[in-house]
Order: sequence, then C-alpha cells, then structure tokens
Amino acid sequence: TQDRIKAIIWGTWNGGEFLAFHEGENKSYTSANGETWSTVTRSVPSGGVTVAAFGANNYVITSGKNIYHSRDPSATTWNLAQLPFSSSSLSTNWSTLAFYGDHFVVAAGKTVLTSTNGIDWTGSINNLPSTGVWYRSSGGLVGATPTFILVQGGNSTVSSSQASVIYGQLIAGAWSWSQSAQGSWP
Repeated sequence: TQDRIKAIIWGTWNGGEFLAFHEGENKSYTSANGETWSTVTRSVPSGGVTVAAFGANNYVITSGKNIYHSRDPSATTWNLAQLPFSSSSLSTNWSTLAFYGDHFVVAAGKTVLTSTNGIDWTGSINNLPSTGVWYRSSGGLVGATPTFILVQGGNSTVSSSQASVIYGQLIAGAWSWSQSAQGSWP
C-alpha cells in the first residue's frame, strides 16, 4: 500500500529537518535533505494530523477541531493547546495553518485564531466575513504590517474561478479580517 502524506513542515530543531505526517496512521517521516527519509513512530492525536506548522520553537498540528503543540525537539510529545472557546463549538474542522514572523494563524469555516507561541490562541467563533473550507494560507509583510492570506475554494486544488480570498492584518495590536475587494481571483 502506498503511503499518503497529509502534512509536511520544516523545523529548525535537530539541525533542521522536514517532518511529514502520514494520513490516518500514527507514523511520520523525517529528512534532513528532502531526499533520504526515515520512518518514525510518533504519538499523534487519534484523529490524525490535518495541517502542521513550525514557528517560535514550537511544532503545531491540528487534528479535527483540536490544536496541539510540541516543544519537544523530536516532536514525540503533543499537548492540547488553549483555545478561547470549546472546540466542540466549531462548525467544521481546522483546514489550514500557517506561521509567519511572530504569529500562527489557523482557520476553520468562518473562524480564525492567532497565536504568538502555538500554545495560547486568541479569536472568536465566526469572526471571518465569509465561510468556507480554507485550503491555503500564507503570511508576509505588507509594508511593515504583518498580513495573512486565507484562500477558500470548492476543492483542494483551488481553481481561480472557485476561490475567494480573505486577508488579515495586525493593526495596533489587533487582527482585522476582510474579504478581498475582488472577492476572487481575476
């Protein structure tokens, strides 16, 4: 049977390595160069890993409606993150996770949360201007303003005719989320 990779991240611990999570199994793979891989059995949440990110010396993964973090350099010990609400109040599972600069961003349905450490998260239910399954996310600077982009679409390939874009900016210490004026790709 062919292995299926659900999430992959680059972490700077252990001299820097890729960490890939197998879909639906308590198994992952590591590689220092992207060419040679080793199988590692890790204790990951029973629901499997949905998405993953590394930042602030912390591995962060989602499994269903929960967020987990690991400060363990080998990423073998996972702890449930502190959310500002019960995860059962989410209408859908977390579908995208990104880290840029000093912030993690995770999104599900009409909800987005942010964190500076991957452990403590802020935000509220239904704080996005539109709902959807978020397939891509990325962060960067617009001028000097930290900005994250969330892209939703009809399927995981996110064709330009189906996608819409939400952007969030950290202004005066608070995140503001808006739908792109165009609403979708040109």
